[in-house]
Amino acid sequence: SGPVDDDGIETPRRSLVVGSLRPNRNEAYQNTGACRGFTLLDLLVSIAVIAVLIGILLPSLKMVHDTSRRVVCASNLRQIGLGVHMYATDNDEVLPYTSYANRADNYWGTDPLSLRVDGRTRNIDQMPWDGLGVLFDQSYLGDGQIFYCPSHTGNHSFETYAAQFAGEDGEVIANYGYRGAGPDVQDRPSIRLDYIVDTAAMVSDGFREAVDINHAKGMNVLRAGMHVDWRTVDHNWMLDMASQAGDNLDDPNWDDRWRLLDEPTLNSGFWGGLFD
Repeated sequence: SGPVDDDGIETPRRSLVVGSLRPNRNEAYQNTGACRGFTLLDLLVSIAVIAVLIGILLPSLKMVHDTSRRVVCASNLRQIGLGVHMYATDNDEVLPYTSYANRADNYWGTDPLSLRVDGRTRNIDQMPWDGLGVLFDQSYLGDGQIFYCPSHTGNHSFETYAAQFAGEDGEVIANYGYRGAGPDVQDRPSIRLDYIVDTAAMVSDGFREAVDINHAKGMNVLRAGMHVDWRTVDHNWMLDMASQAGDNLDDPNWDDRWRLLDEPTLNSGFWGGLFD
């Protein structure tokens, strides 16, 4: 019998079903499964998916990186162009002097990458800064890094010559080649900017030696009219041109190489489909 309440009515006793307190095996299994960690197979699948995504994205990221460096390179050339034009304005339209462009014809433009040369290559009473280096020496361009392409992986980085830009002695080599004059007109190359056709190449990515090549698939070219354009060039052709040019002061063919960088309307016979 159960307990009696205040009115004398007996309340039925509730029985305790022990079995109802036992955990449900299916629920226990499900709860255990919900807390289960990654298996080795799950981890391997995740790694494989990540690897595939990286493989898809890396070429695009490299392309973006290469393009951004090419844009910085073009910006450097535009600033150099501004410096050349300011110098010419202050010097009766005469271009910055380069000793190599003022040698005999077979020495024309022999070493267009030199910003400063040592005493063994010129008269001791001449200033050491040469070509585009004159723009730095005379404060038309104040940052030496402008003369160096961010894509350059060869021997001539800005860091190599930072001490010289800070005032120490020594030769300085840039990443950009300076023509020093306009194209030959009746064997009389002009050093006056106002006599040079706007489309003539004045400064370009280096091609003196194979290690001077800055970009794998082309070159930035600054023209006398102050615009910079990109030329897609066969890399093997660039290597061949650089190996022929080398660092040889007796090489007579530098002007022909500069004419290759001029507009095709000026030198259609030199192009042969090499440039876009």
